[in-house]
Amino acid sequence: MAGVIVHMILGLVLMIFIFSTQDSEERKKKLKIKALEDIKSGKRITTFNINSAR
Repeated sequence: MAGVIVHMILGLVLMIFIFSTQDSEERKKKLKIKALEDIKSGKRITTFNINSAR
């Protein structure tokens, strides 16, 4: 019986870990998209912008 309880707890921890990594990946994607939009609009200065301006 104790093995079943331990197994369930490990399963829950694993599920929480997987969901948290998925959330962080989605957040990274959103930040990348926002950064690209900022670069296109000229809000964010990058080395690429500086090199293309020369």
